[in-house]
Amino acid sequence: MTRIALLKKSNLIEMAVNELSAFGDLDSPDFYYEYYSELNEQKKRGTMVPFSFRLLAAELPAHHNRINEAHVRLCQLLSTVRRIVRDIDRFAALDMMNEDERREALNLWSHRQSSVIQALIDCSLMKKVEIYCRFWSFLNEVSYSRIFTTPFNCFISNCVCPIINRVQHSIQR
Repeated sequence: MTRIALLKKSNLIEMAVNELSAFGDLDSPDFYYEYYSELNEQKKRGTMVPFSFRLLAAELPAHHNRINEAHVRLCQLLSTVRRIVRDIDRFAALDMMNEDERREALNLWSHRQSSVIQALIDCSLMKKVEIYCRFWSFLNEVSYSRIFTTPFNCFISNCVCPIINRVQHSIQR
């Protein structure tokens, strides 16, 4: 996981995507404790895949120009996290958690929900930049035609440029 995160941070996205693909489907049965019942002496339940790895796997396609795929994956992850937050009392009862443990679990999953929402916002901004760039390209093509007057082009430029700058600045954070 650390290697893939470092590759992403180093902007070696192609390499990160290739390494991530070796894991396949993170929801396959062999990534769950229950699959290895003979080795699972502590009777742990659930996935062995860390949440941060799932989040990285969901958002990585967006950095590989597959924004829609990342958006779908992030929405699926958000749905799962929201279900866990909604049903935290039931899960706490199953795991026989005391009130402090339940509250800690709720805080943890609420924080995870915020992380997924932030990743979705970033993904949406990437999508917007792509749309704005196409729109800007269209406006540049149109501005050379004689259809629009120069004052109109200046008006469009004054409206669109600040929006593009804001979106690009948000993504660079």
